[in-house]
Amino acid sequence: MLKKVLPHVLSVLAFLVISVAYYSPVVTKGERVYAGDSIHYKGMSHETISYEDIEGERPQWTDSMFGGMPTVQITGSGIMTLPKYIWSFFRLFLTAEMMTLFVAMLSAYVLALCLKAPPIVAFISGITFGLASVNVLYLAAGHATKVRAISLMPGILGGVIYTYRENKWGGAAIAALFLAMHIDANHLQMTYYLMFMIGAVGITEMVYAIYNKAIKSFLVSSVLLIVAATISILPSLPSLALTKDYSHHTTRGEVILNNASDIEASGLDKDYILQYSMSKGEWLSAVIPNIKGGSERVNFDPYGPLPIYWGDQAGSSGAFYFGAIAFALLTFMFFGTRERLKWPVIIVGGLAIILSWRDASFVTDFFLDNVPMFSKFRDTKMMLVLIQLSVVLGVTVSLKKIWDKANSNYIKGLAISFGSLLGMLLVFLAVPKMIFDFEPSIAPDRLAGLPDLISTRVGVFRADVLRSMVFIMLAGVGLTAVLMSKVKKEIVFGILAFVMLLDIWSVDKRYDTKFVSEDQVNFPHEASEIAMLILDRESAQIPNFNKEYERQLEALKEKFSLKINKVNVEKKFEVESNVAKFRALNQNSHFRVYDLTNPMNDAQTSYFFKSIGGYHGAKLRRYQDFIEHQITPFEYAGPISQLIEKMRGPNMTEEEQTKIMRTANYYFQNIPMQPLNMLNCKYVYDSRFGFANENPGALGPAWMVHHIEWVETDDDELMTLQDLDVSKIAVMHNEFAELMPELATIDSTSTLDQVELIKYHPEGSTYKVKSEMGGLLVLSEIWYPDGWTATVDGEQTDLVRANYILRALPVEAGEHNVVLSYEPPKAEMAGVASNIGSILLLLFVVGGWFMCCRSCERKEA
Repeated sequence: MLKKVLPHVLSVLAFLVISVAYYSPVVTKGERVYAGDSIHYKGMSHETISYEDIEGERPQWTDSMFGGMPTVQITGSGIMTLPKYIWSFFRLFLTAEMMTLFVAMLSAYVLALCLKAPPIVAFISGITFGLASVNVLYLAAGHATKVRAISLMPGILGGVIYTYRENKWGGAAIAALFLAMHIDANHLQMTYYLMFMIGAVGITEMVYAIYNKAIKSFLVSSVLLIVAATISILPSLPSLALTKDYSHHTTRGEVILNNASDIEASGLDKDYILQYSMSKGEWLSAVIPNIKGGSERVNFDPYGPLPIYWGDQAGSSGAFYFGAIAFALLTFMFFGTRERLKWPVIIVGGLAIILSWRDASFVTDFFLDNVPMFSKFRDTKMMLVLIQLSVVLGVTVSLKKIWDKANSNYIKGLAISFGSLLGMLLVFLAVPKMIFDFEPSIAPDRLAGLPDLISTRVGVFRADVLRSMVFIMLAGVGLTAVLMSKVKKEIVFGILAFVMLLDIWSVDKRYDTKFVSEDQVNFPHEASEIAMLILDRESAQIPNFNKEYERQLEALKEKFSLKINKVNVEKKFEVESNVAKFRALNQNSHFRVYDLTNPMNDAQTSYFFKSIGGYHGAKLRRYQDFIEHQITPFEYAGPISQLIEKMRGPNMTEEEQTKIMRTANYYFQNIPMQPLNMLNCKYVYDSRFGFANENPGALGPAWMVHHIEWVETDDDELMTLQDLDVSKIAVMHNEFAELMPELATIDSTSTLDQVELIKYHPEGSTYKVKSEMGGLLVLSEIWYPDGWTATVDGEQTDLVRANYILRALPVEAGEHNVVLSYEPPKAEMAGVASNIGSILLLLFVVGGWFMCCRSCERKEA
């Protein structure tokens, strides 16, 4: 038993060591990975987390981004499930990045074992998949959920294959466990792409079953896998339901405006989907990392200075490199084996390559127009994770065949596969300019005009071609020696494992993974001078602000074990102290700011204030329409960006700089404020130039109107706002005239209305309203049809939509208390349903393995 178990224990320990070693500064220096999207997450979630630190529960709504939105796609539902408990167990002794890398290697190891590979082959498969550059690149960028979803793919596929080929119950249990954890990662794009591979493998197994007259066994296995998939979804089903409900109201759902002719009827815009897709030959970075220059930012390059990336993606952090030897072994599966898995790999892999192109083909157009859900996801190059999955299948199948039958029968197949790949690389090395242009075909070339640019790029390309050829030849020689019985296979496979680890590791380390202190990760943003001025001005108007500040400071001290006192609070812990001040400000006020620096693609402002902009891939559709037609059509960003580029130019005189600053100030001063007034945008500033204005026209958290402009279409509702005084008139769709007929009669004037914000909370604020005649209370809070309710003096009142994006409700004459409340539909039962799903999943996995063990015992008997 020890002899059987020991290799697996050693492999798992090796994966653990490799994961820790890759992120060694975490252990040796106590640092943390500084990832861009993780830092954005800190900004997006800061308001929500600040309430959780005080109240113990996460609000389901936040006003910190895009005027306001649900938090389900920012911080998650907060519901604990069996998969989350498993992830939490790994987090006890590993950082998030280490954990994900470890799970990716472990998952591929399980896939190899499901294909009955020996431990050394399974170990090689694990490091091949786990250390693929796509994993470390996206972990460095902060796309944690994406990589977490990718990391579980091999385990799911392994379970499916094991169900069809070896043991129905054991395979279904494996598939259910890995799929449950994969779904919990909540990256539906990766789940969607995985379905292509699972479907192709299923069809292949069906054809094989029909040919061998084993259709009954196939059907039983398929039914069991469907049951396993259903059970694996159950723990996350409530969260998925919340996501689905939310998606209908976002840019991923149906369009609202009839004049949006340049946008598909549903889904995302084609150019938006493809802007980060690859050049046609760029997928070959799987075997030649610098086939398109690799990255815009390079941490280490053994071949000298590396020119900027010259592919067609809008930006690149690095190549999708899966290992030269690993790719060669994939070709061996095609030419040297009869493994039926090669057919789904060829079909799905070819499709993934075509759909990863930025220069869209008719295939891409067909998928965008006709294949359900395909247009819901951007960045089609992520389909190349199916190549990553194919490569680990190729490594496993090929090495298993060579290990099991180490004889000369496979030499011909090895020579054809490795020789063909080396021949292609030799052509690339000899005549690179006949194959590639070495400049973008669609995207602009940022280095165009530099001397010797093309020859430098050719040199970089050739160096990596030669590098890959050397690795492939070394592996070919070693494996040929095994097949000719010249060297023990254990020795060659051990050396091969080290060489393949070195191959992928060395490419991964070319790309930048930034490490910083733990304090910088916990508190990633430092307030600008403008932000501090706003803080000082607004905090002075809040009664007992210092008391609120002390409460927030104590919460931070407890959470992060900070040792802050009055002596050092303005020195070492100045940033943490300011964070507490901004938290106190935001929990006791309700106004928004508009930082023009990068407003709609940055979450730093949301870290400090309630922002007009933000950073999120699924904004509310109505708010996006409002951005495009009311906020950003007025030219500011373009001219200012051009001015900044001029200021960066060489030999800029002081007079020229002054002229540029005056021009920038002109644009700044002439930004139309009407759209911002109704969002209670109290401050507009530009951190790049130091410009800041307090907006006297901001209408406050809520105001009364006594005239309604009724319109028949959504387009009219939005466009009518351009020439309207929204402080006195509200625009409303006719659908609400039928719902609340009393609103149709509102048409009067009054100057005696008083609206006071009594208490702010993201899940519902409280207002005191005094009105002489009654009217429509318009709230500077974003309309969302699901979950929001209102009471007036304790009586339920229907909310209506005003001004295309705002909530509103009728209020009668007199003094009233108005209370808003948000509770997502299905939220009450979500926790219970997830617990039931987790129990069923646990029973299925344990029961499946029990049945598997009994089956194995019967076979041995």
